[in-house]
Amino acid sequence: MSQSLKTCAPRLVGCGGVILGALMLIGSGPGSASAATITFDFGLIGADGGAVCGSNCVIAGVGEHTFTVGTATVGAIGYNAAGAQKYVTQKPGPFGGSGETGLGESDTSPTPSTSDYEITTSTWLLIDNGPAFGNGYLRV
Repeated sequence: MSQSLKTCAPRLVGCGGVILGALMLIGSGPGSASAATITFDFGLIGADGGAVCGSNCVIAGVGEHTFTVGTATVGAIGYNAAGAQKYVTQKPGPFGGSGETGLGESDTSPTPSTSDYEITTSTWLLIDNGPAFGNGYLRV
C-alpha cells in the first residue's frame, strides 16, 4: 500500500484512495535529553483516549479526533469533496500486517459513505501534528 502525502506544515494531508496507516515523529519530547522516535500506528490507537474500534468503524462526531502516544498527540479531521469537515474512519490492526489498517474519511455515520472506509480520490484526511511539534517532535 502506498500513501500520497501533501505537506502543509505543521500538518499532513492524506489523499488518494487509501488510508493513512502510520506517522513517525522524532524528537526529544518533554523532559527527555535524548532523541526518541514515536510511531502513531493509527490502527492500534483509540480516538480521543478511548479504545480502538473492534471492527471497521466511523468514529462518532464530525471534527477533530485526537490520537496520543506517550506525551505526543496528533489530531485527525476528515474532509469531503466539498471541503467540509466530516467523519474519521478507523480500520483496526497493526500497520503492515495483513490487510489495510489506519484512518480514513466518511461523509456519513454510523454507516460509512464508502464501503471500504477509505479516503477517496476527492476526499482527504488532515493530520494536525502541531501539538506534537510543540512537545519537540518532528516528522520523520
